[in-house]
Amino acid sequence: MAFAIGVIFAMYISRGVSGAHLNPAVSLSFCMIGRFPWTKVPIYIFFQIFGAYMASATVFALYYDAIMNYSGGNLTVTGSQETASIFATYPSDYLSQANAFFDQIVGTAALLLCILPIEDAHNSPAPKGFEPVLVGFLVLGISMSMSSNCGAAINPARDLGPRLFTWSAGWGTAVFTAFDNWWWIPIVAPMLGGVIGAYIYLLFIEFHHEDSDMVQQIKPLTNQGDITSLANKSSKSGSFENIAVDGEMQMLRIDHDSKEEKPEEWGYHISSRL
Repeated sequence: MAFAIGVIFAMYISRGVSGAHLNPAVSLSFCMIGRFPWTKVPIYIFFQIFGAYMASATVFALYYDAIMNYSGGNLTVTGSQETASIFATYPSDYLSQANAFFDQIVGTAALLLCILPIEDAHNSPAPKGFEPVLVGFLVLGISMSMSSNCGAAINPARDLGPRLFTWSAGWGTAVFTAFDNWWWIPIVAPMLGGVIGAYIYLLFIEFHHEDSDMVQQIKPLTNQGDITSLANKSSKSGSFENIAVDGEMQMLRIDHDSKEEKPEEWGYHISSRL
């Protein structure tokens, strides 16, 4: 429950600056479906991992005496008094790497499959401002139902950041070599699972909304003429107008049903209905 509350308020804190991108798997998945610019991915992922690293350092400082008392001052990854799993995820003894990889794919696919309808105006979107609460409960549900195998990381930053911290704080290289070099699975599998979940939603739900005449990818436009010609296109769901914001040409989509203006940056694919 505390973890879910942390997700909720982390989203409220960061959504105005980054759109509440706390998970590299989410950022990558949004790029793959054309809803986030590729140019921002490296810096977002870096700070997602850095934030998790600093959070782990804070927890370690806060519970330093308790950790040292429990471990007898011996920071280990395995054994009856191991403390590394306080920070990063590790598999159960019975779990094979293939099963662990599949576990993380399914968990993160479920995460993206359930995040996308929360903000899908053509489905049943969450009330404005309530999205972080639903995402927090979603993370809680996945964590409670899928933690027994390997901790339900479903977030590469949430695992790699703490793992890097424990490596640097005294647990040593065992955080990477333990359990047959397990460390890469909660990084690679969630990235793949998130993309799979996002495409499942698009292919089986979003592309079949009743008011959708067609769905296409709008590629980056490079000249004013292309932008102007696109701006003249419209449909019953909305129209497009080109505007200049901070010296850069952007597209303004006006939804006539909701009267909501939605600016989108040029320079990356935009999934839209014309």
